[in-house]
Amino acid sequence: MRLTRVRTVVAGAGALLLAAAGLSGCGLTSGSPPADSVQPGSIGKGRPLEGVQLTVTSREFTEQIIPGQIMGLVFKAAGAEVLDRTNTQGSIGAREAVKSGAADGMYEYTDTAWITYLGHTKPVADPYEQWEAVRDEDRRNGITWLPAAPLNNTYALVANRANAQKYRLRSLSDVARLTKKDPGAATICGGSEFSVREDGLPGVAKPYGFALRRGNFRDALRSRTSPHRPTPGVHHSGAAVARRPGRIHGPGRVAGRRTRLRVPDRPRG
Repeated sequence: MRLTRVRTVVAGAGALLLAAAGLSGCGLTSGSPPADSVQPGSIGKGRPLEGVQLTVTSREFTEQIIPGQIMGLVFKAAGAEVLDRTNTQGSIGAREAVKSGAADGMYEYTDTAWITYLGHTKPVADPYEQWEAVRDEDRRNGITWLPAAPLNNTYALVANRANAQKYRLRSLSDVARLTKKDPGAATICGGSEFSVREDGLPGVAKPYGFALRRGNFRDALRSRTSPHRPTPGVHHSGAAVARRPGRIHGPGRVAGRRTRLRVPDRPRG
């Protein structure tokens, strides 16, 4: 993950601190201070967070834990006393920690916030407008969304090489064609949320004209992947979110991530 922008806390040191964490075995344990030894570099000069106590959190999967720990190491390099509360079970636990003030910052996905936390059913198509909508609505909850970084993290459909060649799958339009021409061969496997969220399968199926048979979506957590792939690589995207931003803005701003559904071709119509 390559993040840039020297004035941004996480973006400025992300690549360096990620490498350091990897070499030390990710020496952060949830509920304890960061174990890794870090010093100011391109950020943190003058240790502007000296004496400040900050708690970082994340949900319990890898792509949440690593940015959360990077954030903790960045704050530590800038002089803060950091408590690591990453690897919190479930979306609501980490979210409520930030909302209640038990944690000061976390990375979060704009689509998850919009749909899961704020109760909307349809995502905003433009990634920047989605971030703006989440930022503006979440203010009433005492939560400040900080500027999004250019890194995008989103849903995708992938197929193994053999089946991609066999069924001539090079685009989403090809997948739509397969669902109509050979419905039995078109089986998609993924997380249960992907099958129902408007920023998941339904949001692709409608504009591209998928005709997926009922029962041809397999829950990845409950069954092995079907011999008839494509299977989706399930990824989300988001942005950094923090409470009481005055406490963490010392060396700059925290960078996050933004939402976009990438497609290799245009939908029908």
